[in-house]
Amino acid sequence: MKRIFIFGILVSLMTACGSDENGNARKYLVSAQQCYERGEFAEAKSLIDSVRIVYPKAFDARREGIDLLQKVEIAEAERTIAYHDSVISVLNERFEEVRRGFVYEKNEEYQDAGIYCKASQTADSNIGRNYIRAQVDEQGRLTLISNYSGSSYIHHRSLHLSLGDNYLDTPVSDDFYEFKDLGLCYERCNFADGKDGGAAAFIAMNKDRNIDVKLIGDRTVSMQMKASDRNAVAEVYSLSLLLKSIAEATAMRDEAKRKIQFVEANIARKDSLQ
Repeated sequence: MKRIFIFGILVSLMTACGSDENGNARKYLVSAQQCYERGEFAEAKSLIDSVRIVYPKAFDARREGIDLLQKVEIAEAERTIAYHDSVISVLNERFEEVRRGFVYEKNEEYQDAGIYCKASQTADSNIGRNYIRAQVDEQGRLTLISNYSGSSYIHHRSLHLSLGDNYLDTPVSDDFYEFKDLGLCYERCNFADGKDGGAAAFIAMNKDRNIDVKLIGDRTVSMQMKASDRNAVAEVYSLSLLLKSIAEATAMRDEAKRKIQFVEANIARKDSLQ
């Protein structure tokens, strides 16, 4: 009988403690709810997380906290979507303004994304000329292309750009193409997005100054970039930044949409079990 009595006291104490924990924990939830209603989502999530840490045995309050957290996450994602929709709209307007100054090329058979370049740098109008060409795909990935033609191959794989005491060396490229036509040797060396060592940015920043270029291979061929080529690279570089901003904003918006779908699926799953 004594043991039963003691057990009853312990159960009563545990119930009372649990009740106190839930009561105290709900104070955090009230504050979290207020933050949620004010749009202070980070603060709301912090308060909800505090319930789990401070009151680990407040099971009822923790379940309520999960419900509130899901509302917070959906509202936060909806705000992210609205923000990036507005950013994308502004960027797309800017893109529509500048795209008219570029030539769009796409081989439907071989390319998933089309590319933009300046009319002055299309391959067909520059046959037999040594020059640096820039192009950018629809995701903003810029490729700098070194074109060489001559009586013999030089097998060039990198570039040296110089402007007085300032200079830049590109990494060695493993993306190149060589062929011979009508007795002339042609070489095309590609420096894809992020693999040009900053050469496109260097040219863009110095588009109004004479830039000397050396094609580095089995032997070195020197040339000076024409003003039209410098300006073309600078414009493509600027377009690349714009397209990358659009792609990044779109990716963040789409991630927020996936977040809402994930949370709503969890809510539906929980409701189906009740």
